[in-house]
Amino acid sequence: MTIPGALKNAFDWLSRVENQPLKGKAVALQSASAGPLGGARMQYHMRMMLTFLEANLVATPEIFVGLAPSKFSEDRSQLLDGTLRTMIEAQLRKLEDVIRMTNWANAPDNHAISG
Repeated sequence: MTIPGALKNAFDWLSRVENQPLKGKAVALQSASAGPLGGARMQYHMRMMLTFLEANLVATPEIFVGLAPSKFSEDRSQLLDGTLRTMIEAQLRKLEDVIRMTNWANAPDNHAISG
């Protein structure tokens, strides 16, 4: 499987917008599935679309949660897999860093050339 049709259509329409709303925006992808690949094919296609829309993708770590039902508590309220939790925390820290760098780079004072 890949990207659900409704989401793909939304990105198709978004690609027609003159001022791309995702251009330069920090994006991190995570996916989970009951199957063993954890949404890897969907993420591959999402990365292609987001690259075309000039989003600022966090490349690593990649988060694919395969066999997801076994990684969460029965009520699905808690992630039980400690290694996966550590990877997600690392990805979110990296996303925060990318957001901070993007905000700094886009601040008006940072474009002035000192002489």
